[in-house]
Amino acid sequence: MANTFSQIYLQFVFAVKHRQCLIPKEHKEELHKYITGLVQNRKAKMLAVHCMPNHIHLFVGFKPVISIADFVKEIKVESNEFINDKKMRGAEGIQFDEVELYRRSSFPFATFILTLIGVSLSSRKIRGGIGIQIGAGILLSFTYIMFMQVSTTFATNGNMPAVIAVWIPNIVFGILAIYLLKNAKR
Repeated sequence: MANTFSQIYLQFVFAVKHRQCLIPKEHKEELHKYITGLVQNRKAKMLAVHCMPNHIHLFVGFKPVISIADFVKEIKVESNEFINDKKMRGAEGIQFDEVELYRRSSFPFATFILTLIGVSLSSRKIRGGIGIQIGAGILLSFTYIMFMQVSTTFATNGNMPAVIAVWIPNIVFGILAIYLLKNAKR
């Protein structure tokens, strides 16, 4: 048919490798424009684009003559190069992203460490009930959270490497957990 019109509308979600938060807020608008240009250069129509810290949503209209697999591959490769280029140039906001990356790997250990502290405190039998142990456990948990926030602030401001800032609370409270566990009455 000579007068047939075909248009395909697809939504794509591109996730950053390992779901790292590599897209800072201050670069979202620039990345939107860059990806819109990539889509338009491939004779497609960008209907919507939105960047989150660890993924990008695209809503694209294109003609069925374009291979979807090739289209997605080209957009992903070029947008990844754009983000990596920003990181290599030392763009602002990278410290926050590095802190977020290391926090995601340190939080499971924090849960384990705080559980060890709670178990060692609750195993003590003293006269008058368990109120003191519960209070000590809550106080230590809040102290851990405050310590984590302070060290994270140092890393975000560039005063301390992100990996050290995120892991210092786990190391300090890990030593405390081992000490309390060894000295817990059985």
